[in-house]
Order: sequence, then structure tokens, then C-alpha cells
Amino acid sequence: MGRSCNDEEASPPSPPPTATNEKKQHHFSSIIITNSIGMALNGYIAGATGFLILLLLKIYGATIVNEHVQAAFTYIFLAAYIVGEAGFGFLIDYIGRKKGLVIVASLILLGSIGSTSSNGTTPNQLVWLLIGFRVIIGIAQGGEYPCSAVSTTESTAHIKAKRRGMIIIGTTYLMVAGGYIITAVVTVILVAIFKDNLEPTWRLLVGLPIIPTAYILYC
Repeated sequence: MGRSCNDEEASPPSPPPTATNEKKQHHFSSIIITNSIGMALNGYIAGATGFLILLLLKIYGATIVNEHVQAAFTYIFLAAYIVGEAGFGFLIDYIGRKKGLVIVASLILLGSIGSTSSNGTTPNQLVWLLIGFRVIIGIAQGGEYPCSAVSTTESTAHIKAKRRGMIIIGTTYLMVAGGYIITAVVTVILVAIFKDNLEPTWRLLVGLPIIPTAYILYC
């Protein structure tokens, strides 16, 4: 008996379930890791703002880093954060979470490079240029929450509710808190290394996010 057309045009065998599960697990792990790093960066950058003000005040004095400059660092950054959170909340509905995270990471990378390399002919120029780059980072930080938190929630939809809640808390709120702690530790280490030479201290402090952000973009 001759072979039927179905026999001749048989579809290739589907991959074994184990391979499929491993691929899904790898994708899930990648999302969790990158989102966790992003939220930790969120806490780190927010914590670094306070230390940055103190370091600049120590270097340039209260004449340059006056109450208006300190307020600008704090409140303009906060306003940028709110704009980023609201803006990306709408934007990712159209472009998707992944593209949103790429934009967020790119803005953080741009702002961090600009911050750590800020310069000017006068201390005033340097300080306000630095504030400008912190605004870029603030917008990106605000966008981190809707992108990462929603992405994590969606990726854990297949997990039982109790464990899913623990994962979401661990990769968002706990990572942000951890970022604040890392900022304090890094600042202490840098001050211990450079002592009274505070110029490299603040530049390295604000430049450190370049490394994990580049990793996120690479992934």
C-alpha cells in the first residue's frame, strides 16, 4: 500500500517538553533578573541624590550649593519622576513593556554618563548641568515602576498567588530598599578610599549605574 500525502509531508517532530520548559524558565529568569536590577537602580539613584547634595556642598560651599540649588536637586527631580511615571504608564500601553524598559534604561545610561562627566567653566554651571542630567534620570526612574512592576506581574501569571506575591514584592519594593542600602555602602567606601578628595567620590557615585544599566540593555 502506497504512503499517503500526510505521511510524505509529515511535520517535523515538536521539541521535547523538557526543552520547552527550560526555554520558558530561562525567559522568566531573565525578566526577573533585569527587572530586579532596574528596581535596585531606582533605589540607588534616589538615595544617591541626598549624598550628592552633601558632597557638592562640602566641595563648593553654601554659596554655590545654596538652598535653591538643594531644592532644585530634590523637587525638580521629584517632578521629573512623576512625569516619567505618568508618561510611561500611558506609553507602554502602545509600545509594550519591553520597548519601554529599553527606553528607560537608555535614559538612565545617558543621564548617568552625563552626570559623572558634568563640567563647566564655573561651579554654578557644573551644578545646574548636573541638575539637568538628574532630570533625565528622574524621568527614567519614574518610568521604571510601570515598566518593571507590570512586566514582573505578567511574567508570574502562571505561578500560584502566594508565591507570585512574594516574587513581586521581592523584585520591586525590597530591591528598591536594597538600592538605598547599596548607595550608603558605596558612599562610605568611596569616602574611605578618596578621603578629602571628594571630586572622584561624587563622580563615581553617580556613574556607577552605568554598569548595570549597560547590562540590562545588553540582555
